[in-house]
Amino acid sequence: MRIALRAIIAVSIAAMTVSCAKTTDEDLNAIEEASLEEWIKLHAPEAQLLTDGIYYEILEPAGDDAQTIEVRNWLLAEYDIKDINGNTVYTRSEETARRLGTYSEYTRYTPDMMFLGSQASSSSMPAAMFHALPKMKTGEVWRIYSISKHIFDSRGIHNMVGYGGQTKLATSSPAIIDNLKVLEVIANPDQRERSLVTRLVTGAVPEGWNMEERDSLKSHFYMQRLNPDNDGDKVAVGSTVWLYYKATFLEDGSFLDTNIDTVWINRFGALRYQINQLGVSVPVEDTAAIAINRRDPVTIFADMPKKALSFIMESDDLRYNDSMRMVLTSPYAYGDTGRIGYYGAAANYNFNKGYYGHEGYSGIYFGKDYYDSATSSFYRFYNTTSSSTIYPVPEVKPFSPIVYEFVVKEPAFQ
Repeated sequence: MRIALRAIIAVSIAAMTVSCAKTTDEDLNAIEEASLEEWIKLHAPEAQLLTDGIYYEILEPAGDDAQTIEVRNWLLAEYDIKDINGNTVYTRSEETARRLGTYSEYTRYTPDMMFLGSQASSSSMPAAMFHALPKMKTGEVWRIYSISKHIFDSRGIHNMVGYGGQTKLATSSPAIIDNLKVLEVIANPDQRERSLVTRLVTGAVPEGWNMEERDSLKSHFYMQRLNPDNDGDKVAVGSTVWLYYKATFLEDGSFLDTNIDTVWINRFGALRYQINQLGVSVPVEDTAAIAINRRDPVTIFADMPKKALSFIMESDDLRYNDSMRMVLTSPYAYGDTGRIGYYGAAANYNFNKGYYGHEGYSGIYFGKDYYDSATSSFYRFYNTTSSSTIYPVPEVKPFSPIVYEFVVKEPAFQ
């Protein structure tokens, strides 16, 4: 397939060169579009034209109870992205990642949570997907063929970490969104995560916390002491506490984060190490205590997990050696932006995703308009501009409630 497509492109470019003294960006897009059209005729003759540069096939029809998909809704969807030769570029499937040999135990393999806005620039998905989804129904499975302009740039997928597949997409090359299936339409994600929290705290032990809904510290923010008989000293105003925690996702209980080295070792077998700027080998994971002074207002903390854990200072009876747990909705944590699925000093996080192909960088591709805002922040493919090591971590999707278990310790030194 690669030879056939390149041959088509080469012929098209040669023809364009003869007829034009200067080849414009629009001409190059037209070449790619014409090349994909010829490729479709040869390799996917059943595919139908969706819009300029985008074709589709229905692999599985929708069931009788399928929902239509409308704009301004959040969607849970599964899909793979492949290059035109069928090599996987991006997958959120653990099964596929294991088969490809790209599986990472630090990655949380779950369906994608995306927002379908009123226009492509305000949707948290590639434009090709934006054009397809309103014509789909839940449970239906599509395959989309598209020119690169409607997918993502060549730098957008890195094959070494997390959801990356066998390869990265070549510049200005058509790609395939394969096995696209919408699992759920979420009209109100705020209400959805609040319901998840309420169900947990009001549920019976052992699955639930056996609390009353009115017992919240803040709206849909609950905290529970696990050792109510603790007689440790009260934490006075102006005193500092050290917090050691473990965080999990409420929806499936999967691991998110911890600063306890033994938890890391029990979970993954060992700590990860990297060489810092001084040439010293240091752990990748931060296992230092979270230090919070009871005089500090919680509003000064912007980074997780300190942002969430700082709310314990509002407890009237906080004591050293308290063992506690809390559950909170996203406004108290990562918000509607979530967290990218990797980190590293050399990583280019490129939060405002833009297309980079024939025209160069041409602005925001992914965004949100559910609050009438067109600024992008949460739809992030892996992207790196360096060969230096970057480290996968569990991605936090928008509107993800989090459970924290933690202990309150007196600092070893003041």
